[in-house]
Amino acid sequence: AEKAEAFVKRFAVVTLVDRFDVSMVVLRHVLGWHVCDVTNVPVLDSHGSKCDGGSGDARGGARNATTVSTPLLRWDNAVLLPTPALAAMPADIGRLIAKVTHADRRLYDAAATKLRKQVSALSRHGVNMKDELAALRAANANVKQHCRCSATAGDKLCQFYEQTDLEYVKAAKRGERPVWRKK
Repeated sequence: AEKAEAFVKRFAVVTLVDRFDVSMVVLRHVLGWHVCDVTNVPVLDSHGSKCDGGSGDARGGARNATTVSTPLLRWDNAVLLPTPALAAMPADIGRLIAKVTHADRRLYDAAATKLRKQVSALSRHGVNMKDELAALRAANANVKQHCRCSATAGDKLCQFYEQTDLEYVKAAKRGERPVWRKK
């Protein structure tokens, strides 16, 4: 546990997938960013359709609402099946997973503790997390609805969200800005 805590202390911000929106609010405040800078659209969701949360493919391009019945596909075009819940797995599989992920659990616990402390610190400094989360979720919903269900193929905003991490870094190095941050 001490090694996990020491490792997590090296980072200004840690993000947790299961608390992603909270992590983005913390990141926004630590880096002094605008809420638009932390908006995000799920790239791959095995439990949703293209217009209710899933993307349909690993790149998640602009979609038409009439394509919702198409199966969701992975990057290699294989059909994406929903991830089974741990509780639905046989007990021996659950125990095996717990055994082989013990170190991951310690690291997760250390990161979760750091995130909780950062949220508390922001609240003490007057940040209303409930309002911040509502604003981020509303912005995310607007972008998701636009890019997944109604945008056309050339939509600049959606092209921004479709970038891979490497494409984003290259664009940032060229000085390119997201369409909503041009001013």
